[in-house]
Amino acid sequence: MSAANEVRAYQRKEYLLKFLEQDVRPDNRGLGDTREAKLTLGAISTADGSAMVKLGHTVAVCGIKAEITRPPTDKPDSGVIIANVQLPAMCAPEFKSGPPSEKAQVLSDFVQQVLLDTGMIDRTQLCIESGLYCWILYCDVICCNYDGRSLLLTCLFEANF
Repeated sequence: MSAANEVRAYQRKEYLLKFLEQDVRPDNRGLGDTREAKLTLGAISTADGSAMVKLGHTVAVCGIKAEITRPPTDKPDSGVIIANVQLPAMCAPEFKSGPPSEKAQVLSDFVQQVLLDTGMIDRTQLCIESGLYCWILYCDVICCNYDGRSLLLTCLFEANF
């Protein structure tokens, strides 16, 4: 770590310790206080399902599009879910235009795993006719304003899917 980075890390630590000593966060919330969360369903009229979540200053929109496709050959009785999280340059200075950032890719993988591995959605209910037709759900999350609580936001979306 360079000397400049060490100084920044030390200053950040000292900054946060001052707030901890006063039992408040830098935004003056108590240590046990949470940010206000607001969920709006049906936020995108052209999507088959959608929601907008605000958590503090973080705002994200999720749209679901459904199409009919052939089921996977290894799971002929299941539908398909594809998740994608976008963190565009407009949502925070730390994100740049171009290919998806590493954070966006990690969040996309996280959402995909939550949807597929938790049993939150029974993919067999997406089957229309075994081996022939199933639903494919495209779950696209776009962050409009990023203030650092992206994993929590994706969990809120998934809980209301």
